Amino acid sequence: MLHSFGLSDTGLVRTSNQDRILVDEDLGLFLIADGVGGQSHGDTAAELAISSGQYYVRASRDSFDVSWPFGYDMNRSLNENRLMTAIQLANRQLRNLKATSPDHADAGPMGRFPPRAR
Repeated sequence: MLHSFGLSDTGLVRTSNQDRILVDEDLGLFLIADGVGGQSHGDTAAELAISSGQYYVRASRDSFDVSWPFGYDMNRSLNENRLMTAIQLANRQLRNLKATSPDHADAGPMGRFPPRAR
């Protein structure tokens, strides 16, 4: 039997750890969200990323009628597409939080995902 766990540390500079780790063996899902130490509300951003990613993967696990709001890449497996969609939805959730809550406007930088090809 295989067991898994996650561990994160504050490091030598920060006084709090904003990182979040998800270990969901039932889903076979392992996510890490870097809380962007030093940014206000980095812990909230990391938690939102983890929870929204887990929600989508769980909701789409047994569904044959899955919504693909960012399209479906035929060159990737079903699970790769699910994970890519989960990450993009998490990114969208954080953008929405930052746009609608002035208290969370600085909840960490948001890049484009997936990154643009160079």
